Amino acid sequence: MKDLKVSAEDRGVLAEHFAGNAASLEPAIKRRAQGEPLAYILGYFDFMGARFSSDPRAYVTDPETEFLVRCVVREIDAIRERTAAWPIVAEIGFGGGALGITVKKMRPGIRLIGVDVDPDALALGTQNIATAGVDVELVRSDWFSDWPLADQPALIFGDPPWGGEQDLYSEDRDARHYLAMPSVSVFPKEGIIGAHLELLSDVKSKNWSSHMILNIGVLPDDLVKKVSALAAESKIERHLEKVGLLHARMCLDQLGL
Repeated sequence: MKDLKVSAEDRGVLAEHFAGNAASLEPAIKRRAQGEPLAYILGYFDFMGARFSSDPRAYVTDPETEFLVRCVVREIDAIRERTAAWPIVAEIGFGGGALGITVKKMRPGIRLIGVDVDPDALALGTQNIATAGVDVELVRSDWFSDWPLADQPALIFGDPPWGGEQDLYSEDRDARHYLAMPSVSVFPKEGIIGAHLELLSDVKSKNWSSHMILNIGVLPDDLVKKVSALAAESKIERHLEKVGLLHARMCLDQLGL
């Protein structure tokens, strides 16, 4: 692959970060030109007004997933209105925690449990939780095999791995951007939407009626529908006709929601 054209914005961010250290600036620009995530070079990224520590232990949250956060908060509010109680919420693939921490800060009354199979990612997530000063429980688990509660979560959300090297939000984040991240968090080995299939199957095996809201990125509806057909109830929601979310319930009528 050819080197990326490093944007003026990225150059400005790097110049500010390495101010007074010209010997480090040019190598940093070269790393960015070769596709390395800016967040790894800086050691942090900003998401919805907050700063999160970042390094190669965890996936770098895509800015497009702000849409996921806002839809999750909307559903939390709907559940609270129906039940007069704050729900148990699970984030699958917690990683460094930007999504879950943001949701918790926006709706502190929820009980949030972050689930991830990767202990290194959870270590970074623990660091970000401490910095944010929020109460989030973390569980190392392959999907929900080690879910710690007798009660099921009312709401499950996350950004499971999806797509392949050709499925991109933006040209300034090509395949190298994602391949620099932990392999468990990008381009699922089970196929373009194989991780979603595994997750839905896991929830179905538990007979849970949780409302799931899962990022599907830029994947087309016809492909996603092959997976959502497993659900008892599902729909696809789009933002600006590009970024997509899958809403699904595998079983109905157990939560009275």
